[in-house]
Amino acid sequence: QISIDDPDNFEPFSSKITVNQLASQQALEFTSLSSASIASKTATLNGGSAESFTLSFGTWSSSGFTANGTTSDITISMEAGDTVSDLVDALTALDGVTASLVYKGDGTYSIAVISDTGEENEISITSDSGDFNTVAGSNGLPSQQVTAAADAELVVDGITITRSSNDITDLFDGTTVTLTAVTATTVTVS
Repeated sequence: QISIDDPDNFEPFSSKITVNQLASQQALEFTSLSSASIASKTATLNGGSAESFTLSFGTWSSSGFTANGTTSDITISMEAGDTVSDLVDALTALDGVTASLVYKGDGTYSIAVISDTGEENEISITSDSGDFNTVAGSNGLPSQQVTAAADAELVVDGITITRSSNDITDLFDGTTVTLTAVTATTVTVS
């Protein structure tokens, strides 16, 4: 989908485009507090004590986590008695992060932490208690990772490009290109 956002800077064009991959978000799942399942929305963090969380943004690979160098770490300070619901609210209030408390149907909950799209927006979390540390498994990726983030990849007139978002504002002057699906064939856009 293409929209003209700035008619004064728009230049007519005709290009052949193939979308190989959409940009996607990273999803992390945290299932327990100090090795015990999260049994309620009101379960307290860190045994009822205050706790700090640090979020870093970058890329996970077989070598572990590498900060992207452009996004500063964010620290969240939770007070004594704060619950998993309070943590979800605090995470969701941050730019580049969405969180939710998901009931699994077996009497337990998981905290889902979702990044912005783009592989350099993946998240690493550390917490005072260690309950919410993203720990690299044997493959170097976080053991809590459900889905890895990815950049959009498309071929425009034979040139392969990547972007961290599916809304691309710098491809053609005055336009926004919104990627909605991977294409099986090349499409001419004009």
